[in-house]
Amino acid sequence: MNINILNDHCRVLNFDIHNNQDHTTINLTMLKENYRILALKYHPDHNFDSVESTEQFKIIHASYEILIDHISKNGTIITPTTTVYDTIEIDDMDYDEDEQIYYYPCPCGDQFTITVAEMYEGENIAKCSSCTLMIRIIYDVKDLDEMM
Repeated sequence: MNINILNDHCRVLNFDIHNNQDHTTINLTMLKENYRILALKYHPDHNFDSVESTEQFKIIHASYEILIDHISKNGTIITPTTTVYDTIEIDDMDYDEDEQIYYYPCPCGDQFTITVAEMYEGENIAKCSSCTLMIRIIYDVKDLDEMM
């Protein structure tokens, strides 16, 4: 799914993709709040089963589901056109025990980073702070319990 189609779904929810350098992040809290407001407004139970409200509710719900399916826990939009530079086993990364952050070298010279807390919440994408590259991290959540 390309970014223009995701933008269309954002418009249904009265929401804009965050304007940053690469236009690929979303504030999940705001997205969920906009969905909640619109879902309550158009929910059939609140509109005497109006056909128009029911159809609008279905569109709102479908747009929300599509967006949530394409957004990682940290707000990065993941689409088939999103380039994940590599897939890395967690054992191949460096770990800073004090900061509870995993590091992996990026080709740009900086580091991909992901925190243990992010992974514990289900995140598996580490981003480089200096460029737009991302890597997918393979790990077992059970192993994170030792670190938390």
